[in-house]
Amino acid sequence: YQERSWDATLWNRCESLLDWESFQALPADVSCADCEGTGTEWIEISLAGATHRVTFPQGARLEGAEALQDLLQRLRGSFKVPPPELESLRYFEHTSGMDGLSRKDVTINPSNTYWHFSDPSGASKPRSGSRRTQARDWQSLTETVRWPAILEAALPWENRCWDCEGYGWLEINVHNQSYQIPLDAPGIQDLLVEVLSQVSVFEPPPLPTKITRVVYTEDLGRCLGYCAKQQQWDGETLVLTARSPDTSFPAIDIKQEVPEDVWQLLTELLSSQPWDDWGSEIGCPGCTDRGKGILQVWEGDAVHEVSFDLPAPPDTLVEVMDILSQWGEIADWGGNDDSSSELYTLRACSQSHACWLSPALEPKVCQMALLHQGFGGRCLVCA
Repeated sequence: YQERSWDATLWNRCESLLDWESFQALPADVSCADCEGTGTEWIEISLAGATHRVTFPQGARLEGAEALQDLLQRLRGSFKVPPPELESLRYFEHTSGMDGLSRKDVTINPSNTYWHFSDPSGASKPRSGSRRTQARDWQSLTETVRWPAILEAALPWENRCWDCEGYGWLEINVHNQSYQIPLDAPGIQDLLVEVLSQVSVFEPPPLPTKITRVVYTEDLGRCLGYCAKQQQWDGETLVLTARSPDTSFPAIDIKQEVPEDVWQLLTELLSSQPWDDWGSEIGCPGCTDRGKGILQVWEGDAVHEVSFDLPAPPDTLVEVMDILSQWGEIADWGGNDDSSSELYTLRACSQSHACWLSPALEPKVCQMALLHQGFGGRCLVCA
């Protein structure tokens, strides 16, 4: 709404152009066959206690009042309607397929910005905060609001959905009115880009992807003893298996618990490995007679796998291999006081050959012509 004063000359000009009798003779509603769909306007004149209003389509001419009509239209055109003044903007989105703080609710006004990020499942603690709105940020928002697009895309209040994954909207508040605009509405792309750039400042960092499983396999090819050994780490549980290609040794399947700090250290070391740089193979795995190692890591939705020649893992995997060697040692498993033999691993040789030791033999000579590391540390197969 706007008021303005005008001088007597303009008023006198209107009076001189008014033919009151001709104007009163016009019907209250003027039709125009060529003006359909153009909208309507009206002129109302009060004189000597009488009032007459004529409504007509835009573009129609009022017979007998054309000069007055032209003057009033020019006068109307001199009133420049200012664009609505933005009072606040609210951004809401429930991101689909995302764990953690997937519901985002941010309100920006000229003075302050408020944000609240929450997890609909309740598994993560919500994050909330506020800060002063920077003047340049507010100006950038107001400059990218396109009111024709806002008015055309506005949704009824009841069409909003708080709990629908993949749903989001902007709420534009102006002159005590709210307009809800879906994020995929045409004509608001520039505004949405600006809003998202400001929202990103307050977004908590995404939850790091977790390593949930690690499998390490040593394939020694054809050898004496346990030529295929595997470690399966699932959280703090470790399953160790060993197989002999000619089945001359019994299959080994052992499950044991691993301390939390060991699993945490292992996953931390693995999470920083250059998987993309390595590719699926490093060097020529298995090309030597020492076999190959195969490392598989489940991290989030990705599965990393790399093979390398034994005993030469990449430099960045040295600490990882130390942990795997320590916890994957097949030593004295399944032995008990009633057994006639005990299983050991020879850590002194590069192949980690295993053998059955007979307690009846001194000094515990291996039945497969191997010597346990505790009794000489020499592997006759390797020698």
